[in-house]
Amino acid sequence: MRIWLIEPFFTGSHATWAKGLQAHSSADIDILSLNGRHWKWRMFVGAISLGEQARAKDEIPDLILATDMLALAG
Repeated sequence: MRIWLIEPFFTGSHATWAKGLQAHSSADIDILSLNGRHWKWRMFVGAISLGEQARAKDEIPDLILATDMLALAG
């Protein structure tokens, strides 16, 4: 199973959790992320940059896992 883990605030505990999940999962997890700074900006407009990362990939994941630091409905 191919999973895209989308984390717009990739630092500290957020990065540790994502890397741990990637290391210990039997799934193939790709992390799409942004640097961990300016958290309000990351939450509201980070989806634009992360969407560009997703478009650059030449694949479609089986599952997309987005953390709560990303406003998906906006």
